[in-house]
Amino acid sequence: MKKEFIKLKVFTLGALGLMLTACGGGGSSDSAEPEPPVSEAPTWTAGVYEDESNFVARCENPRSGNDINGNPWPDQQGSYLYEKH
Repeated sequence: MKKEFIKLKVFTLGALGLMLTACGGGGSSDSAEPEPPVSEAPTWTAGVYEDESNFVARCENPRSGNDINGNPWPDQQGSYLYEKH
């Protein structure tokens, strides 16, 4: 019984050690830091108003299909911020 407990303890500590070293990063590298992604979302500045044509038909969830006259909806993919401008 005591041998089984020791084996379990050694196994648990070994597994824990492997998990901790796996998340450790990996040492130094000569590669440069990746650049942050460039956002195309509009920015908000108090008192500054862009032309409405930048925001027209930009919807967080654009419609698909056609309107009652058979014309395709003009919606384009946007975001919450576009939709609320």
